[in-house]
Amino acid sequence: MKNDPLFTDEFLLKLKGMIEEHISDDQFGVAELAEKAGMSRSNLLRKVKKLCDLSVSQFMNQVRLQKAMEFLQEGKLTVTEVGYEVGFGSTSYFIKCFREHYGYPPGDVGKKTDTKPNPPSKKSVNSKLVVGILLVLVAVLAAFFIVTKPEKNATINAEKSIAVLPFINDSNDSSNVYIINGLMESILNNLQKIENMRVISRTSVEKFRDTKKSIPEIARELGVNYFVEGSGQKVGNKIVLSVQLIDAENDKHLWAEQFNREVEDIFEIQNTIAKTIASEVQVILTPEEEQKIERVLTQNLEAYDHYLKGMEFIRSETPDGLQQSIPWFKKAIALDKEFADAYAYIAIAYYYLDMFQADKQYLVDMNEYADKAMLYNPVIPESLISKGLFYMSSG
Repeated sequence: MKNDPLFTDEFLLKLKGMIEEHISDDQFGVAELAEKAGMSRSNLLRKVKKLCDLSVSQFMNQVRLQKAMEFLQEGKLTVTEVGYEVGFGSTSYFIKCFREHYGYPPGDVGKKTDTKPNPPSKKSVNSKLVVGILLVLVAVLAAFFIVTKPEKNATINAEKSIAVLPFINDSNDSSNVYIINGLMESILNNLQKIENMRVISRTSVEKFRDTKKSIPEIARELGVNYFVEGSGQKVGNKIVLSVQLIDAENDKHLWAEQFNREVEDIFEIQNTIAKTIASEVQVILTPEEEQKIERVLTQNLEAYDHYLKGMEFIRSETPDGLQQSIPWFKKAIALDKEFADAYAYIAIAYYYLDMFQADKQYLVDMNEYADKAMLYNPVIPESLISKGLFYMSSG
């Protein structure tokens, strides 16, 4: 590590020392480092980028991973313990980052003699000349492309399109899957509220839950520029969540963050992720879009927990799943009488239940709950959809 050129600059060495002081604190992020360094976040981002061509979060990850290598070489801690010691709240995310940085998983450290990070490949001593020639070729091809292709290509390339891949449950407790799925869908829904961003539907990405396809392969299939990946778990009264934004074309991480927050911060986590992603892909949010993203479904966390359980069942789109979702939504309403989203999804569940049978048995109930959703929030899509489905069902 001492010979690593990344840490020869005096300023970067000071930052490294600050990070190591808080190495096990997964809450010590970019904002906290900027405050400790006595700089604004934007100034810190610019200076680190200039000195080492890395984002601050990437630089912090490298410091944590180098410390992890030291712990692993000592051989006193397990891979999971090392991950937590260097501030990774998720073991799977730690293993993923370590493998990307060193080229092999942390469990293989004792078998390897080379502990240097993956270097950029150098094909020959004349690399500068080669790069120069390639740049000229690229410029010529680009000029030809611009002249010969219609203008609509510029629109396609400039499009901000994104897919949120199914999040991974890091917990051995499968009963907590509904929380991780709920976080994934809430982040997706928040991104869908941004007009200048095309967001792929949940049903379209669900088929990639257990896929072995690469990010560029999935990108070509879905036609998107960016991906969001995530993994997490609920530990006691805390939510541990790791989220990454990926450039789809070259499978490169643009932004990654770990959240280790109290359950009561769940809405703040969802909002922060959506806004950060919009910023990273250079989409400017309107005040109306920010207001939509910041909307809190309910102030009652227990009601929200019941709501997420109901959503887990309704996603199955089977008669049994639809039937099981309704009691959970009703429990949510019992705790929050003005929970518009819960009312709306009861009406939606009744609509789909009627689709599975010859006679419509739920029209009265559907109308009642759709009206309640419209009463408490007449502008959200869920309320409008539930009422629209009632009119469709009633002819």
